[in-house]
Amino acid sequence: MPIVSRYHFSTSVLTMNSSPLAATFRQGWQSESDLSARRFVLFHILMVLKTKYGFLDDRTSYIARRAELALYSRANSLVEYRNPRTLCMRLHALIIKLYAHQSMKISPQASLKRKASCDDENVIIKKVKATAAPFLLDGHDGVLRSVCSFLDTLSVVALMSTSHSALAIVPQHVTSIVIKANRRPTTTAWLVRFPNLQEFRLVGNNQFGFGQSMENVDMSSNDAASWALTTLEKATLNHLHTLELSHVYCDGLQDPFTDRIGALLEKSKSLVNLSLVGNCITDVGAINLASNATSRSELQLLLDNNFIGEQGAAALAKAASFVSLKNNLMESETYRRLFPNIAIQEMYKASASSSPFEIIA
Repeated sequence: MPIVSRYHFSTSVLTMNSSPLAATFRQGWQSESDLSARRFVLFHILMVLKTKYGFLDDRTSYIARRAELALYSRANSLVEYRNPRTLCMRLHALIIKLYAHQSMKISPQASLKRKASCDDENVIIKKVKATAAPFLLDGHDGVLRSVCSFLDTLSVVALMSTSHSALAIVPQHVTSIVIKANRRPTTTAWLVRFPNLQEFRLVGNNQFGFGQSMENVDMSSNDAASWALTTLEKATLNHLHTLELSHVYCDGLQDPFTDRIGALLEKSKSLVNLSLVGNCITDVGAINLASNATSRSELQLLLDNNFIGEQGAAALAKAASFVSLKNNLMESETYRRLFPNIAIQEMYKASASSSPFEIIA
């Protein structure tokens, strides 16, 4: 099992007492005849906990029963639910999402403090005293477009800051912006300056995937994701064709950030490439993305390193022309069953080497 502290495991799973997980069975396949399968899964969960902590007591047994109920209520099928080969991964995904849900629900002030700290120390752009001098490249649109295409985002910001004229002219010729999550602008209206933007990428370094320690989970980059979504919702970007938010957020049980991205997907008709790698997205978020991607025949989705199971994968397969789902909650046999089309399988295998999205360090 991935490295998880007993404190974080117990406090996260115990939040299910008041969470949507324990309410009703969602999928409709569950029945009284599943009792033997549930005992089988509960036994495996108990063995995982005993291996991890070295003992079992009443509290650990209670946690195991609550975890089993959550897995049972959210699974798409009996086969998916009782699969022992994916059990540890599903437990890890459950713990991470519960921890994120709890953090977002009870710690808004902590989030604000993190945001203030990030804004003060690591922002990509601050107020500068631009001069009134004329801009050297004013009137040379072709040259300016070429210059902006070769500059990274920090250099573009520096060029914009040289004069008042540059601040007004340069953004008109910027088509690509790449921002690291810990060096973002302070204002949510920042992107409005770039009406011809074609590519926007926000990249973090958070690792919420399998095998990661809960002690190293950092939810502070959720602030960067919130900033990006707010600024994208405010801006009118009719030319945006590529959007990437990678390794930057891990939200609550209902995937609220992914829900907002789905709304952006519906709004931005020019968007054809969407990369959401490493953001703890579950079936809930995947289904929402799929519902907003209907009739988008050219849409390509890169959703590697998330927590998507067979239900979310099936919905995405019907909605997009290309979907990459490496390192999610499916085995290769399940993927072949959901994606019998040979061409889709070949694209899936090739996606590791031919991805249209470049992740910068």
